[in-house]
Amino acid sequence: MQYVQNTNVERYSKNPEGLLKWIVKNLPNDKVVMGTGFGPPGIVLLDMLFKVTRNISVFYIDTSFLFDQTYDLKKKLEEKYGFEFLCFSTDLNPEAQGKQYVEKLWEKDPDAC
Repeated sequence: MQYVQNTNVERYSKNPEGLLKWIVKNLPNDKVVMGTGFGPPGIVLLDMLFKVTRNISVFYIDTSFLFDQTYDLKKKLEEKYGFEFLCFSTDLNPEAQGKQYVEKLWEKDPDAC
């Protein structure tokens, strides 16, 4: 932890590409991952990152409420960059939530779903 604290000034004073290069060079590959919600900033960062390295895991959280366009974008990005996103989701999809708790749990108690 001390190593990271001592290098914060150096890392944050660089441009985004420089920061990504520093991360890839100085941190273990198995400790560096990127998460995305498929918004414009995440896509730009993903493009920058893949110009630096392809040896990184990129994940997203599938809430079962993503738009069809989001899934289409995910597929296009996988085709463009030749990789697959890691998907984190729950086995308790909206239908299962309705059976176990109440219908449309996300409307009645968003924190519970």
